[in-house]
Amino acid sequence: MDHAYAIECEDVGLCTQRPHTAAAAPAWMEIMYQHASLLIIGCLALILTAGCGDANLAAPQPVEPLGAHGDHSHNDTLSLADAEAISDAFASGKATFARETAFQQVGLIIDGALAPEPLYRVQWLDNSWSEWAELEVTWSEVNYHVARILLNASAKTLEFQQAGDLTAFHMEFSETVVANRETLTREMPLESEVSDTVYLEDEEDDDLRSAQQGLAPSSLVISRTSWGARSPGKVCGEVHRPYRMAIHHTWQPRDDGGNAAIRMRQMQAYHIDSQGWCDIGYHFVVAKSGKIYQGRSNELRLGSHTGGQNTGNIGINLIGDFTTQTPSDTQLNGAARIVRWVHQKYNIPLTTSAVKGHGQWPGQSTSCPGGNLLRRIPTILERAKKGAAPTPRWSAAMSVRLVGTRGDIQPQGSSKSVPDQFAGDAIRAVVVFHNKSSEKLTNVRLGYELPQPHMVPEKYVIYTDHGKFDGKSWKRAGANSDKRNPASDKLRKSGTLYLGNFAPKERKQVVVTLRAKRYSVGEVGHARASFWLRGIDKGVYGPAATYATKPGTNKFGKAMRGRSYVDVLSRNEWQFNTASKYNLEGWTACRKGHHDQLYKPSNAGVMRMRVTGNNSCVQAPRWVHVNANAYDQIVIRTRSFDGAHQMGILFGATGTTPWSGKRMVRFDGRGNGNYHTMVIQMSDHPEWKGTIRRLRIDPLEGRKPKAGARALYDIDRVFFQSSKTRRTSSARQVFVDRPAISPICTALDEDESDFDSQIIGLATFPDEEEEFTVFDGDVEDGAEPIIAPDAFDDFEG
Repeated sequence: MDHAYAIECEDVGLCTQRPHTAAAAPAWMEIMYQHASLLIIGCLALILTAGCGDANLAAPQPVEPLGAHGDHSHNDTLSLADAEAISDAFASGKATFARETAFQQVGLIIDGALAPEPLYRVQWLDNSWSEWAELEVTWSEVNYHVARILLNASAKTLEFQQAGDLTAFHMEFSETVVANRETLTREMPLESEVSDTVYLEDEEDDDLRSAQQGLAPSSLVISRTSWGARSPGKVCGEVHRPYRMAIHHTWQPRDDGGNAAIRMRQMQAYHIDSQGWCDIGYHFVVAKSGKIYQGRSNELRLGSHTGGQNTGNIGINLIGDFTTQTPSDTQLNGAARIVRWVHQKYNIPLTTSAVKGHGQWPGQSTSCPGGNLLRRIPTILERAKKGAAPTPRWSAAMSVRLVGTRGDIQPQGSSKSVPDQFAGDAIRAVVVFHNKSSEKLTNVRLGYELPQPHMVPEKYVIYTDHGKFDGKSWKRAGANSDKRNPASDKLRKSGTLYLGNFAPKERKQVVVTLRAKRYSVGEVGHARASFWLRGIDKGVYGPAATYATKPGTNKFGKAMRGRSYVDVLSRNEWQFNTASKYNLEGWTACRKGHHDQLYKPSNAGVMRMRVTGNNSCVQAPRWVHVNANAYDQIVIRTRSFDGAHQMGILFGATGTTPWSGKRMVRFDGRGNGNYHTMVIQMSDHPEWKGTIRRLRIDPLEGRKPKAGARALYDIDRVFFQSSKTRRTSSARQVFVDRPAISPICTALDEDESDFDSQIIGLATFPDEEEEFTVFDGDVEDGAEPIIAPDAFDDFEG
């Protein structure tokens, strides 16, 4: 049995309903339309009002006002659609909006950084002004807000100050208060906190009485739980039998900001908080991405979207302003998918008689859904008949790695597992971004930060595998010629690289040649090369201003970034400033068991040894490489605690036997517990020539500590300098201008050629000579890229 409803109103907009018989409906409807001007408020765009729904809800649920969804440009609404319009309106610090029709309510949807206490006042009909009052913000999330102004008397002018840094400001003026003062969306339970099953109560309809919730499948739509809906109850709206569809657009806002879920929550909050409706007005909403969102919890319940024409009508809303914008194929395909599903579920014909634009239904005075979408409704129907394209799939992978390093040649402490380089080496940072999506990516921007001054960029090249999409068939990409990109050899420390567009399945790789310039150990944790996606157009990804920035929009569901570390070692300088207890920059004990401790204290940047036996010593790493002809002095900053003693330095040049007492110099240690910088004139020793490849320090020149001694010896730094050019081997230390110590040149009793070599707690190194060849990592223009196929597919995110 069909039902109609009469309206009994104590105040306009606050109405209850009582059922009438079908025979009484025509007379009631005639009276209703004769008095529509008293019952109808103007409607903002879909997102603001979602149209004005039928009065079809049983108490105690909020009553939806009857009437037409007015034209989006009618004078009951006002939209400042961008930051420039808002700036102009607030140029004087205040914004004043005079209205031709008196109002008692203003509903607002606001985008941007809202001021902490936005203020408003109104001018009453007698021309007096109210006091300034704080705007009632009923819902706020990030930079999206819903607010309302509810007055006890009619006003004609509205004025704001302290609005904030806004990007959109939409207002709807109503002659009477239609909002439910007692109900706010934020106070309602989340959708997941209530039952997902709705039992229909119309027992006289055999087809509907046992039906459960008529939700579209999760494979097609994003559920209310997923987009974070608030649920005012298990049901909303009276039962109806769907037999037609209405296509809408939002008009304002003109986009979903790349986060349609927040727009859905904002839309629902406005409809409940300002419109006084029981829920969001639409059954389905199609985002710019083509994704479909569930609106009302059940399409077998009336929506609120087409004034006076909601019964049997499924409301489908596309986000956008299609009076000026053109709907994309992606969004049209999304609309076609949900139209097809509704058609199949409820046997609604795919004709322009059953599926119309909002303004095409009787009694409507609106331009919705905009001419550019209205003209495409036949296209939507054709695609629905044929089966619309599948839902867009968004997926990507990104990887960053360093190629051409020397590997982990210094596996001590914090440097373990970190690849190493020497000053002068060239390596390549290789970034691969793979578009695994079904959709094209537009204007992909890559952010980067390079480890200057420790490594300096020399050039970069961008490659693509477009065409074969196999990760093998690389060629230079057109992005190399993008005028927004720096010249190939002018890459800065940080910035943006524009990679252009990506076809589905396409990979691009950026190969950056880096030259190691400065010893990094102890100066930074590790030199690092960082790359991340700054953004992709059309609401796919971003913005992400820095490596750590969480992108505002992310259809991939994970951060697209990568970072690789490297230690730049020195072959002729050691500062011992690392934070790691056992990272001694490659220095090791000469023999087993002669040190009780060899480590870096946490409170001092030194190499500390506690000597327990005789002939204890420490030796420099196997990559020592000192030009004895260029540097004639060694600088050692050291301290000890047990009185004056002699220290010894042994060295060896290329081609000499591993160790020999013939290549030893001695000098005095003070032993007073203070640090002393020793400048030792190594050129006084006749063997100091050629390339020095071995270096060792004996804190007691081979002797045991005295009985009862603390036996602690600290070495703070070791580097080399030239007394002639006043240059040093250090990236951090200047020339030490003081008289050099002339060493005592001596020989031990015998050559020492069989010392055990040990790294505390790690593997031993052989004593044989090993040359380190400087790696040439330059990438010539047009050279073949270096990434194997699918090498990075497992490094997503």
